[in-house]
Amino acid sequence: MTKKIGFHLEQNDPTVDKKPSSSDNPLSDILGASKSKTIEMISMLYSPTGLPESSEFVTSTDIICKLEDIIHISKSTLSAVLTELGFAIKFLDGSPFWKVFLKQPDDDY
Repeated sequence: MTKKIGFHLEQNDPTVDKKPSSSDNPLSDILGASKSKTIEMISMLYSPTGLPESSEFVTSTDIICKLEDIIHISKSTLSAVLTELGFAIKFLDGSPFWKVFLKQPDDDY
């Protein structure tokens, strides 16, 4: 009897029920997790409203660079998350900037 290396009996057995996937695209689960993690990280750092003295104008690239050690995200995902969270975009000298309010460490308490 020969046994194929790297294969399990369950993989080739048609009687074993496979778990139905939540979507046809396997990357959608990864992107969904990335988006939820991005929402969590942005919410920890910034707020869409706040005091005028805590406001900053940042680009998408600035935010991605700040988060790159924690999570890898694309500009389109970041833009979707920031829009969903209610952040405003302003154009300064023709360049798009996100208006964010820095959260103070004691804001969550």
